[in-house]
Amino acid sequence: MLVAKKGSPLFQKAYGLASKEFNVPNRVDTKFNLGSINKIFTQIAIGQLVEQGKVSFDDKLAKHLPDYPDHEAADKVTIRQLLDMKSGMAVCAGPEIPLFNLVLGQMAKFYKVPALGVGLNSDAKIPGIQAAYESMQTGLAAALSGADLLVGIGVLDDNNTLSLTQMIIESEIARMVKRIRQGVTVTDESLMAHLIAKAGPGQHFLGFKETLNGLKTGEVFFPKFSYRNTYDKYFADGHDEIGEARAEVERLLALPDPDPLPPETDRELRRILDAADKACAESAA
Repeated sequence: MLVAKKGSPLFQKAYGLASKEFNVPNRVDTKFNLGSINKIFTQIAIGQLVEQGKVSFDDKLAKHLPDYPDHEAADKVTIRQLLDMKSGMAVCAGPEIPLFNLVLGQMAKFYKVPALGVGLNSDAKIPGIQAAYESMQTGLAAALSGADLLVGIGVLDDNNTLSLTQMIIESEIARMVKRIRQGVTVTDESLMAHLIAKAGPGQHFLGFKETLNGLKTGEVFFPKFSYRNTYDKYFADGHDEIGEARAEVERLLALPDPDPLPPETDRELRRILDAADKACAESAA
């Protein structure tokens, strides 16, 4: 909280937790990733200008930005439309986003720098079919591009909504994506050609210990929410993926909070972050 008068702080104090998961308190210099929240600040600032009579919601963009490159758009789009975001709507889950991720991953590989991929993202408004297929295509492309970190899990509606239910569903999608990214290991041990000869034509490999070991070590993906039984049994069981994901959310929320980080670990993390902030500030100077 900051209270200031004519630009001079009168009171400032941090409250609450920066991380509830690790019980890390907020500080007055804690940095927050605002994301799309800054849109609200912009709307408030424009509203104050309207109250002062300096701007009208129905003003065209060209009135205040005469040098805007797209003159046709500047003569049509109003301030009201910009604030309501009824024009120029962003799309975060079209096929262009996976293509962008693939290019970004290749550039990061070329320049030998880490890459962050926009994956597991969707323009859907609620968890469902659209959210699932858009999440898979964005997440898979980002992972296969070589990205070191994927962001967007649980995010819907062009980054305007965070759904815990969708987060659970996408945890399953993320596990699938991870398995695909692992690829196929081709070695004498993994091919197990000797077992093919041992089993013989028309036989199976279920009885071999190597098969059981492969199942235990993750060679075969086992879903938590996807359904792999028969069509008739699906309806007989009343299977509902969305319902099961919601139930999992409730189960997790009912669990006790995890123990906070040990003090020495917290201090070391703060030291690393402070050093990174200092390095960034010096490089920008």
